[in-house]
Amino acid sequence: MNAWIEVNQEVWAESSRRDQEGREVLADPSRRVPVSRLGVAEVERWHARMRRARVREMAMRNGHEVLRAALAQAVRWEWIPGNPAAGARLRQPKRLPRDGMSFETVRTAIAAAREVDTAAGLALRLAAVAGLRRAERKL
Repeated sequence: MNAWIEVNQEVWAESSRRDQEGREVLADPSRRVPVSRLGVAEVERWHARMRRARVREMAMRNGHEVLRAALAQAVRWEWIPGNPAAGARLRQPKRLPRDGMSFETVRTAIAAAREVDTAAGLALRLAAVAGLRRAERKL
C-alpha cells in the first residue's frame, strides 16, 4: 500500500492526497499482511470488520476501491498474479422497500399545513404532486 501511495501521490490532486490518509483500508490490521498472502477471503473479512464497526457504506466502497487500485498496481509490478480485491464481493445490506404515504395521509398533512399557513399547504401539495411518478398521480 505504501508503494502505491508513493508512486501516485505526486499525480493526485491535493484533496486526494489528503483523503488517502483517512481511508479505512490504511487503518485496518490486514494492512500488515504481506501482499503475496492477501486473498479474496481476507478482503471479504475486512469488509465484515468494517460492517461490524459500523463504517458507512460509502466509506466502505471508497476503501474497497483504494485497495483494488493498490492491488492492481501490485499486479502490474508482478508482485502478485491476480487482484484479490477484484474478486471480492462488497455486499450491500438488504434494504426494505420504502412505502409511500397513503393518499389519505397526504391529504391530512396538507390540510394540517394549510391551517398553519396557506403557503405551507400549497408547498406540500406541490411537493406531493411533483414527487410522484406519472403513473402514481391519483390524488
